[in-house]
Amino acid sequence: MKKQNIITIIILFSAVTFTSAQKNKENSRVNTPTTVEKTKEQELIGYFIDFGIVLKSNTEFIKKYKIGIKSQGCVITESSSKAAKSNNQQLADLLDKKYGDIWKKDLGFVPYGL
Repeated sequence: MKKQNIITIIILFSAVTFTSAQKNKENSRVNTPTTVEKTKEQELIGYFIDFGIVLKSNTEFIKKYKIGIKSQGCVITESSSKAAKSNNQQLADLLDKKYGDIWKKDLGFVPYGL
């Protein structure tokens, strides 16, 4: 009797785990970018890399300057810091050449490392 209970529990556990894995697989498909989102992403020149929580929407800035903002979360490693500083400086130099200082006001925050 005990052996049958154990086998039943194992079968039920396996079925629940399999069903849960299938749901996760289906949900991951929902979050993949559509062709339209990929096209919009390809139109961007690049991304400012920032750390922490992005507090405001920058859709107007992104539309006007074709530069997005990617938040890397709160953890900053030495390598991610160097990469972000280099990336952000290159984008800032490009925007300075093309638009002067006005882009800084439109962005509303100072990108990491500038």
